[in-house]
Amino acid sequence: FFLDLIELANRYDGQNSWALKPILDGNAIKENCLNIPDKNRMSEIMQSQIDWMISNPAGTEKEIREYMNKTYRDWI
Repeated sequence: FFLDLIELANRYDGQNSWALKPILDGNAIKENCLNIPDKNRMSEIMQSQIDWMISNPAGTEKEIREYMNKTYRDWI
């Protein structure tokens, strides 16, 4: 199992995933998500964005915005 995980990480360049910077910064998120329930949720949103970027390595800013709007539509 562990070797499969390493192979998967290498295949998707996951060995550098810890260094990923979100496509959308906090200010861009706040512009879209005006009704974030509390400050702790911002870290949830940023982590969700990183997870999406790992799953979609060729993803664009437009695509991440669509994902965020769909996922957090209650906060828009």
